[in-house]
Amino acid sequence: MFVLSVGNKRYPTITNASTKVNRHANISEQFNNFYPAHTIFFMQNYLKLLGFLKNHKKLFSLAVMAMFVASLFEGVQWSLLVPLTDRIFNKKLIVVPNQVPSFVAEIIGRLNAVDPATLLSILPGFVLVLMVMKNAVVYFHQLLMNDVSQRVMRDIRYDLYTKIQNLSLDYFSEKRT
Repeated sequence: MFVLSVGNKRYPTITNASTKVNRHANISEQFNNFYPAHTIFFMQNYLKLLGFLKNHKKLFSLAVMAMFVASLFEGVQWSLLVPLTDRIFNKKLIVVPNQVPSFVAEIIGRLNAVDPATLLSILPGFVLVLMVMKNAVVYFHQLLMNDVSQRVMRDIRYDLYTKIQNLSLDYFSEKRT
């Protein structure tokens, strides 16, 4: 009787392993040393789950776009707040970087032309409108993502139910349920 070694485990075999099997076993051991078995197993399951998402591409794409727009609102909200408060309280002009689109330079020029007292009366309403718009987009994103997740769960349950219903009666007589 011969012994086959895979990783740290040894298995008894009836026949001698061929040299091709040993060579492939060595490659497999190198692969398993680089990627642990639980990582490979997890990735296979993850890819199977991603397969259920293919029927809901449009809804998922719309949810991702809403997430992107919400992140843009977040960035615009905080990046505008600091220069505007400097303009209002310190009466500093907003400095234009060298490489900005022309419409941004025009908006900054208009903001520099407005009196700081007028900006103080406009800024709270502007920030409030931005926050409401951002939160509306975040709500829309979360609503779509929840809808996608519920649909994927429904598909998984349906496939599992179909699989169980299509099993033979011999399976249920042999296996305990």
